[in-house]
Amino acid sequence: MKLLDIIFLYLLSVSILSAQSLDREKARSVYCQYDFQAECADTLAPKGFSPFYISHYGRHGARYIYNDREYGLLYDVFSRAAEYDVLTPLGKELHDRFMTVYPHFHGRAGELTMYGQDQHRRLAGRMLEAFPEIFGKGSYVDAVSSTYSRCIMSMNAFCDVLRCNGIEVSEDVDGRKMCYLVPYTGHNPRFNGEDQSWRKEYGDYFDSRFDRKAFYARLFTDSSFVETIEEDMNFIMTLYYMDAHMAGTEYPELSFAEAFSDTDYALCNEMDNIKFYMRKGWGEGRQGSVNVALGEALMRDILDKAEIAVATGRTGADLRFGHDGAVMTLLAFLRAEGWDNKADDMSDIRNVWNSCEVPMASNIRFIFFRKGDTVLVKVQHNENDLKLPVASYEGPYCLWEDFKTFYRNLIKESDSILDSYSSAA
Repeated sequence: MKLLDIIFLYLLSVSILSAQSLDREKARSVYCQYDFQAECADTLAPKGFSPFYISHYGRHGARYIYNDREYGLLYDVFSRAAEYDVLTPLGKELHDRFMTVYPHFHGRAGELTMYGQDQHRRLAGRMLEAFPEIFGKGSYVDAVSSTYSRCIMSMNAFCDVLRCNGIEVSEDVDGRKMCYLVPYTGHNPRFNGEDQSWRKEYGDYFDSRFDRKAFYARLFTDSSFVETIEEDMNFIMTLYYMDAHMAGTEYPELSFAEAFSDTDYALCNEMDNIKFYMRKGWGEGRQGSVNVALGEALMRDILDKAEIAVATGRTGADLRFGHDGAVMTLLAFLRAEGWDNKADDMSDIRNVWNSCEVPMASNIRFIFFRKGDTVLVKVQHNENDLKLPVASYEGPYCLWEDFKTFYRNLIKESDSILDSYSSAA
């Protein structure tokens, strides 16, 4: 056998093994579930420092698929395929699974599931266990939620655990606070929504990589039926979303993953990752800088409330409950390690951005410690210490004054970016 033939077979075997090794649990983009079993990197505080305050932003827990139009699209395609008798054996199996859950899911799109509530109860319990000094007698908790029901119910579930442990809790839902709870939407007067320039390249990227013929052959016996599916990329991605959400519902054992090869599934995950990077992350050029600059609204609220907590010295917490996009934008705004890199092109995004790290119930915590007059702060994402571009006092811990100065300056820079963009629009 020639050397080139040996090299080719080796590369082919590596490619096959790589495809077979895809972890679909971790290829569900932001629809994967919080990993309560993972070990957390939680560095002990420097000697003599005790925690006294937490500022928190948490994504809602597991929910049903985003909107009822998605359920409707799947229902339309599967029911018509059954009517025309063009389903393969696998197609019939997936049709039956979908029709089993459809009556339970339809009309509940975007709502929190029972498991989503449980996620926040568990997170509250873990916070209490990790920081008993913050939640002792006389402590307080102020909680505020996005106006979406899934966020309100997440807040309720979290705060119920605190109340059951004798902690004073104040909950609020205020539309006026949406400007910082979801700063990348029209709730924020500085958001202009101009993020469409990448859409054609996005569609072309999918078209050039997804094997539609093989995908549809798994589901339908008649290729002419496929031609009746309008906006078929939407159908493909929606079926992926359906599968990605199932683990957080009452039917975690049901799957739609067989419709996809590992390569298909990985690409669907990549497409969703691209979408979040373009809309909530560093995106394209100037627009990307604007995306991240919008995080100043949430960061400003975090710093303002922290200044009050530090000044008063009272133990307690400020809790916020919102959405995945705000978690990502805040991570990028912080310039946290792993969230501060920019892609050279669309194919490079998967190397610098990972939406799977913002699962259902993902959270960011700013934890404050003191010893005498010295105050330290560290930031955690999903209970893991973050590395930030702020001078370190020790490990992930920063002096509060250094931390505050660095991010107040970054807020000023972001204000200039937003003001300049608004003036040019």
